[in-house]
Amino acid sequence: MDRISIGEMTITPTSALVTLGSGAVHLTPTEYRLLLTLARHVDEVLSRQALLQLVWGYQDSSAGHVVDVHLGRLRQKLRRATLATPRIITVRGAGLSLVSDPAPPPETNLDAGHAAGSGYNHSVVLL
Repeated sequence: MDRISIGEMTITPTSALVTLGSGAVHLTPTEYRLLLTLARHVDEVLSRQALLQLVWGYQDSSAGHVVDVHLGRLRQKLRRATLATPRIITVRGAGLSLVSDPAPPPETNLDAGHAAGSGYNHSVVLL
């Protein structure tokens, strides 16, 4: 797999490069591994425990806060882009998903906390 493209975002695993449009997204190694894991499972819901295992190699489910901290930073960096970016959503009681339907650019995203029109039939919290 040479590249993973989701909307305007491209991940090049061989060089650990993430771009949105023509601009590079600067991520820490952990943020990169988290994004790459979610991208390899695009539109799938992964539990925090699954992410702990896939990204960090942890078996202990009590370390879920580790996912939340890195996820918050990753979401902030993706939101800074002026392009429509893939969304990382929280599915209550199930886990997290990188969805291929991009979020609108920040200036048109009037209510980022609202899941209306997301196309999902389950409870979704956008963080």
